[in-house]
Amino acid sequence: MNIATAEHLRFGKDIVFTFGPLASIYTRVYSPATDWMMLLGSALIAVALFAGFFAVASARKRVFLLILPVVISLAWGRDAVFMLVPVLIPFVLHRGLQRGRAYTAALCLLASASAILPLVKGNFGLLLGLAVLVSVIMCWRVQRRSVLLIIAVAGISLLTAWLASGQRLLDLPGYFIA
Repeated sequence: MNIATAEHLRFGKDIVFTFGPLASIYTRVYSPATDWMMLLGSALIAVALFAGFFAVASARKRVFLLILPVVISLAWGRDAVFMLVPVLIPFVLHRGLQRGRAYTAALCLLASASAILPLVKGNFGLLLGLAVLVSVIMCWRVQRRSVLLIIAVAGISLLTAWLASGQRLLDLPGYFIA
């Protein structure tokens, strides 16, 4: 997948597989051509995960977030970590409503990290869609701006990551269909 990304093969046309152009984030396989994408994407996911847990945790229990990296590193599969990022979006939205304010930075980080997940592995797109749908249903009447912000940030992040990985914009629908 790293070679396909480095050679600018068209995902969904030249190469059809469940992994996408950002597969190195999942596989952690080094390639000089994709290393910067792997490091930036992994950092975005890690920061978003921490921000999401920070926004959801009560002030007294935030000290337990210090052991979060250990707990995550002991997870049985890598999928668990990636699947947790979109699931945090509705929780952060709910917590923001409960406290009277939305956690805009955490929501933007989670939306951005969640949006790149389908480019890591296509299967994660279903979870992203489900998390956005739950967020829309849960908060449309009360926090319409937050829901629109999530959708806008996710869309922009998805398109930016797709283009930054050397893909053509017109090939994005073909990637998801394939």
